Amino acid sequence: MSNFYAILRTVHKNVHDLPMKQFSEPKIYTGGVDIDKWDELTKEQQTKALSKRWYVYFSFRNPETKKLVRQTNIHADVNHLKTKKERYYNLNLIRERLKALLILGFNPYVNNQELYDNLHTSSKVDNTANIVKHKEQSNTVIQNVIPSNNITIQSAFDTALEQKSAV
Repeated sequence: MSNFYAILRTVHKNVHDLPMKQFSEPKIYTGGVDIDKWDELTKEQQTKALSKRWYVYFSFRNPETKKLVRQTNIHADVNHLKTKKERYYNLNLIRERLKALLILGFNPYVNNQELYDNLHTSSKVDNTANIVKHKEQSNTVIQNVIPSNNITIQSAFDTALEQKSAV
């Protein structure tokens, strides 16, 4: 019987000493409807879902409180798009790129200038950002997260700022 308690204590210790994840998986909010069942919805339900705001959301661990805190929703002007296909495509790109940035070490609570500089220089030199190993969750490989076209991060920021200032 004492062996059982020793094993139980070991299991208990291992379960509670797991490292805390720094962020939650970015998710897409699609107006409160299941996007997989879009074709089953009536035209009225589809219109109602498209009238709501769609966005990408995630949580990040606050360094002071050690709790996951929901971050600001990312809309990126997708709500001006008229079809589900366009909105979902653009939000999915945002979600994938956000996940890649989080894996690479983006932290909304600190200055990310070093990460920005590394990404800015590495995008010109090589294409190592196409395959990123996730350190915290099951070491899965994400391929082609960042496309190999010649758009720099600076030009992406400039374009986003230009679009945002117009709104």
